Formats: sequence, structure tokens, C-alpha cells
Amino acid sequence: MSHRGYNLQKYSSVRSTIVVDQSSKEKDRVHLRISREDAKNQVRGRLDEAEALVHRDLRTKAELQQARDDRTIWADFTIGVLFQIATNDDLAEDFVQ
Repeated sequence: MSHRGYNLQKYSSVRSTIVVDQSSKEKDRVHLRISREDAKNQVRGRLDEAEALVHRDLRTKAELQQARDDRTIWADFTIGVLFQIATNDDLAEDFVQ
């Protein structure tokens, strides 16, 4: 699956596969793989880094290109974090939409 140029399939190795006998409704529900506090801290960290990227002072084309590259790295890492903290792909897919 691809959204905004991000191939979510490449992150499949980040996720661990856990098969549990659950109802269809329960399977669709997102659960955290880590504590709520840890998830909150990881997401807050990603948002803090995004703020730093947004407020970067860019004066040259080279700085603009570096900012674009850094944004791609930030987004890729953030997608990986979202895959790691949730039991399904919904958070990561919502992020890239």
C-alpha cells in the first residue's frame, strides 16, 4: 500500500505478527503494544522533532534540499514508530493520508 509516496509494505518487517483468536470487530480495533505512557512519549518525541523541522531557517537551495531530505527521514522513522506501537496498521495509514 502506498500513500503520499510512502510504501507501507516496506515497514512490514518492523511489525511482529501475533495471531490471536478474536472476533472480527476486536481485530479491527487498535491496541497498543507498549504502555500508554511510552506510546505518548514516543509520539511526543516525533512531534517535537517535526516542530524543529518546521521552524528551521532556510536560506539556500541546499538548506531547502536538506530540509526535504530530513523531512523524509523523519516521516519514515515516524511511520516505523507507529507500526511498532500499534497492533494494526491504522495509525501509520492515517498518518500518511
